Amino acid sequence: MKKLIYLMLIMLMFSCSSVKDKSSGTALELEKLAKSDLNAMIVTGKMDAAFESKSYNFAFKMVIGQSDSLEMEVFGPFGVSVGKLFADEKNFTFLNSFENRIYKGKSSMENFKRAFRIMISIKELIALVRNSLPYSQMEYVISESSEAGNLYKYIAPTGEFADFLFVNNSGITKFQRKETGNILSMNADMSNFELIDNYSLAKTINWSFPSAKADLNIKIDKFTINPEGVKPKMFTYSSNMTVIDLDTIE
Repeated sequence: MKKLIYLMLIMLMFSCSSVKDKSSGTALELEKLAKSDLNAMIVTGKMDAAFESKSYNFAFKMVIGQSDSLEMEVFGPFGVSVGKLFADEKNFTFLNSFENRIYKGKSSMENFKRAFRIMISIKELIALVRNSLPYSQMEYVISESSEAGNLYKYIAPTGEFADFLFVNNSGITKFQRKETGNILSMNADMSNFELIDNYSLAKTINWSFPSAKADLNIKIDKFTINPEGVKPKMFTYSSNMTVIDLDTIE
């Protein structure tokens, strides 16, 4: 009888400690993914884009400031600049060299969709490259858990969409967005992780946007972490370029 009671006490203690470890483990996992001390990074690489059966190949350079600002330049054949982007939490400016146009507006998902035909915000774009959380860790709830990893869910305040992040020991390996009606509007798979200055970063990102019939595959050549004196800067452009104010388009 004493042995039975002793065994039951051990099982109870083990059960309680397991629950406690799981709860604290997910909180620590999300805190690590926030990467709050990653202040700046320079990212260079190549991207293959496909829009409505047309394919494009580019090289790029990004300068990312914390989790809310981005400077990016895209290069075509022979290193010719074909596009520039500057964006922060408030506004963004996109230069399209092919069209000799400037697209400007507030940094909203709606304006990004008008300019690029994909529904994504600047915070989410930056987060996917940083392999970090686009929103506060308090806004994510664990949806499923297994030995392979954890699935976290974020619901937009408007209820317009829900995001799902699958996380394992490497970091965020899958990001999905489902809009009203459980419609998949975006899927991103992250792989080829590398530990750089204690940050786990994915060097391959494969995006798909089913509703826009678009795919974007990014292969990152190099990350430079927290370089001194580096931050995203607004670029200059010629006064003879056509300026499109996206805030005035319905």
